[in-house]
Amino acid sequence: MDTSSVRCLINTISRFIHLVSCQTRKFMPIQKDYKSMVMMLKHLKPVLDGVVDYSISSDEVLCKECEELDTTVNEAREFMENWCPQMSKICSVSNSEQLICV
Repeated sequence: MDTSSVRCLINTISRFIHLVSCQTRKFMPIQKDYKSMVMMLKHLKPVLDGVVDYSISSDEVLCKECEELDTTVNEAREFMENWCPQMSKICSVSNSEQLICV
C-alpha cells in the first residue's frame, strides 16, 4: 500500500494550518476564506491520519485526489506568503479567485 501522497497531504495541511495561525496581517484579503479552509482541513486531517495509521488501503483515486488537494493547499500557502499590502486589490482578487474556483 502506498500512502506517500496521503502523508504528503497531511504535511501540507499541517504547514498551512500553522501558517494561518501565525498570520499577523490583519487586513489581508480573503482572510475569512483562509480561516474557512483551516476549519475544513482540521476536520479532514484526522481522517487522513486514520488512513495512514490503520493501514487503510489507498486506491488510485484517493492518491490522485490527495495529490490535487496537496497542490491546491500549496498554492494557497504560496499566495498567502507572497501577498503584501502594496499588492493591488485587482491583482490580489484575481489571484485569489483562481484558488477559490479550484
